[in-house]
Amino acid sequence: MKIRAVLKCAAYLILEEDGRVLLQQRQGSGFFDGYWGLPSGHWEYGESLSQTVIREAKEEVNIDIELRDLTLKLVLKSFPDDYVGLFFAARKYSGAIKITNRKNVQDYVSFLFMICQAMSYLIFLWRFVQ
Repeated sequence: MKIRAVLKCAAYLILEEDGRVLLQQRQGSGFFDGYWGLPSGHWEYGESLSQTVIREAKEEVNIDIELRDLTLKLVLKSFPDDYVGLFFAARKYSGAIKITNRKNVQDYVSFLFMICQAMSYLIFLWRFVQ
């Protein structure tokens, strides 16, 4: 009998507005606590990956995104744990951005996405794909 692979996925939200990208500082999850990253979450049984990012946007930053406003931008596979990350960009959203999940999020900041400010996020991505 063959053993079938199990796909582990997470969906990430790239929310850009006027040259700024929304990032979160992680805490309390045990996964890259203290690092800056995009609003994100694990794929749950029964939902599509686009539904995952829509759900996480509501859970983490209290915004609503329509499926038609999402574009898949990047797919990354990490080794050796075979974890897949899908990065979706949202062209528009409704609602006011606010912290809704204080357990795992220390702070939300929207700022200019300049190289010097993005270093911790780039390190996060580099470690994710290792």
